[in-house]
Amino acid sequence: MSAACYLAAGAIDLIEQPDLLDAMKQEFQDRTEGIEWASMIPDGNQPPLYEPPAEFLKTTGQSWPPKGVAWPVPPIVSTEQLGGTGPALAPVT
Repeated sequence: MSAACYLAAGAIDLIEQPDLLDAMKQEFQDRTEGIEWASMIPDGNQPPLYEPPAEFLKTTGQSWPPKGVAWPVPPIVSTEQLGGTGPALAPVT
């Protein structure tokens, strides 16, 4: 419970001190300048998704699936060969 209190207090500090939040954003921009971000999801794959309940979609006015998403998700079939499980050992007789 104390961790939740610290997180809430930190959020309140940032809300009450927008100059501190701006300084944090600027520090992040300075530290990440020139860094190129790359997705860990390979090209041609879509991120893992789940279909929200129909009531949620109705309440929020959303539709399923979202644009650009194939649904149901096509199965992934690996073409990679599994590695060995160790050196070949002589059978025990």
